[in-house]
Amino acid sequence: MVILKTGDAFQQFFTSRGLAPITRPASFNVNQNKSTVAERYALIKLMSDKHSIKGMCATLGVSRRGYYQWKNAG
Repeated sequence: MVILKTGDAFQQFFTSRGLAPITRPASFNVNQNKSTVAERYALIKLMSDKHSIKGMCATLGVSRRGYYQWKNAG
């Protein structure tokens, strides 16, 4: 596990709300230009027990509808 860099939009989303630093597997890339939609959905699923799905979808630039379709398909 690695701690997200300070510049990551995902990290900024949580720290701006006074939440603790979050970690993610090193294989995830939350940079929207480089990560696939499936990687972003997997990160949302991983963090859904601690953070709102609505907020994570907005931060990562994916739709909640798409996330739930992905989650229910797999």
